[in-house]
Amino acid sequence: MEDAERTAPSKEKTIGELIAKLSEQLSSLVRDEIELTIENLKAKVTKIGSGGILAIVAAVLAVFVLTFLLLAGVAGFAQVMPWWAAFLVMAAILLVIALILLAIAGLLIKASKKHKVDPKGAIEKDVAAFKKGMGK
Repeated sequence: MEDAERTAPSKEKTIGELIAKLSEQLSSLVRDEIELTIENLKAKVTKIGSGGILAIVAAVLAVFVLTFLLLAGVAGFAQVMPWWAAFLVMAAILLVIALILLAIAGLLIKASKKHKVDPKGAIEKDVAAFKKGMGK
């Protein structure tokens, strides 16, 4: 009777079967995660695209609004001077604003040169710190 118990098929899985099952489940998990990431990326790109299109439409409308406001300003100046002079005054005002913005942009660009972007150096420092922490 002892021989019959020893030769009876075991219901427990072997280590090889367990590793194969684990490998299969891990592959399935990775595939599912990739699919989920792709779906999330598609949804994000769709929303970003829609938002970008709406922002462009709003910017175009804002340009029209600015044009009408500038024409209203010219009409206001035309009450005290000829139309041609009113357009010249408005153009001069816009030129001064553009020059001020250009000067500010130049200062910001000049200030940005202080910041060094060196991802390779930062990664090398991280690796060196990791090696030092590991005692190598």
